[in-house]
Amino acid sequence: MMCGLPNSGKTTKASDLAAQTGATLIRLDNYTHLYLEGYKPRNILDLAIADISAALECGEDVIYDSVNATAYERGLVVEAVENKGCSIVCIYMNTPVEVCCERDNTVWAAAYAQRFEMPTETEGFEVIISNDGVSTE
Repeated sequence: MMCGLPNSGKTTKASDLAAQTGATLIRLDNYTHLYLEGYKPRNILDLAIADISAALECGEDVIYDSVNATAYERGLVVEAVENKGCSIVCIYMNTPVEVCCERDNTVWAAAYAQRFEMPTETEGFEVIISNDGVSTE
């Protein structure tokens, strides 16, 4: 599970990991077109979680790429997959909000920063802190 502000480097890191490991990459961004069809955010998250569960049931490793801003949101993923006998690792992209905002032409990074909760191992997964997205180059 990827975790971090918009433009923190999550997708780059997730794509690299998927290429290295052969894991299935499921990006919440790939579901956002459903907003135009009237889906609510929770319904879209449910669709992504269903795809994660289906991939795991087929024996695939999965990398879930999303902001995963709150313990509640992350908990929905943990709850859905914990009975599948797999372990969960949360890779937190430790990119400062200033760097994310500098990369962002919208207000998404700043908006998410206001409600973002740092992931902790008490949520049911190992946390790995990555500084790969910190560079402004």
